Amino acid sequence: MGLLNLAGGITTLPSTDGSEGVPYYLNELWVSREWLSYSTCVHVYGLGVITWANWQTMCNIIHSRYQRRLMPSAGLLLLVITSAIGYGAIGEIAVLLVDYCFSSERVADFGNICKNMTANLCGALLTSVLIKLRNL
Repeated sequence: MGLLNLAGGITTLPSTDGSEGVPYYLNELWVSREWLSYSTCVHVYGLGVITWANWQTMCNIIHSRYQRRLMPSAGLLLLVITSAIGYGAIGEIAVLLVDYCFSSERVADFGNICKNMTANLCGALLTSVLIKLRNL
């Protein structure tokens, strides 16, 4: 996720509106007008992967210690969702700190962070639903 996010911030695209000289970055690419951007897709995918990795880690720990198969209950899924969202929040804080310490242009703003955290929540919730459906 970090590499895709970094690529979105540094990869320039050709301008489609005729304004030459103004950089147009991959993160500004809208997949669906005004609600689904490249950046949103990266955050949904990234937190989905983190949620799945958290679930697999917990399953492996329980299996190796107790030789039992773990079933996805609401409480266990809530645990993997909240831990994944915590990882996402740490990533957003890191971006904010780097932006304030090393950039003269303020890229990270409250609206962008809220959009990213909402996408993170959607990715974690979607993955938890898929985990539950897979184990029915």
